Amino acid sequence: MKKIVLAFFIVGILSCKTASLNSISDNSKISFTVYKITSVKNYNLIYARRNDSIFKIVSKKNISKDCNKIKINEIYDFKLQSILKNRFKNTKFKAPVNYLDINCFIFEGDVKICKEKGIYDLYYTENLNGLCYTR
Repeated sequence: MKKIVLAFFIVGILSCKTASLNSISDNSKISFTVYKITSVKNYNLIYARRNDSIFKIVSKKNISKDCNKIKINEIYDFKLQSILKNRFKNTKFKAPVNYLDINCFIFEGDVKICKEKGIYDLYYTENLNGLCYTR
């Protein structure tokens, strides 16, 4: 009986995992392959892969003529920051019990950007200014 209770306890703890399934440590600079670029109103959405994980990077649009514009199928060293984890820092609000319960975010100008199938978080990076890549 004790073994059954212990087994349920362990399964319960593991099923309550709050970290993103494809999380990366904050401020880590890792190589990503950009495979898709879209936009929603005044935001660029950059889809990037690393190994078997997919990352959705949000970057506010910015028009610049002289820049190193990112391209599809190119590799970049992005320094990603989790929007989900950083959303509740320095606010009076407490983070949700389970980060996976949050599916969409509202950005400036009432722009709604959501996670998608296989994408468990949204990210931003200081390496991008619009679609311009900086090291």
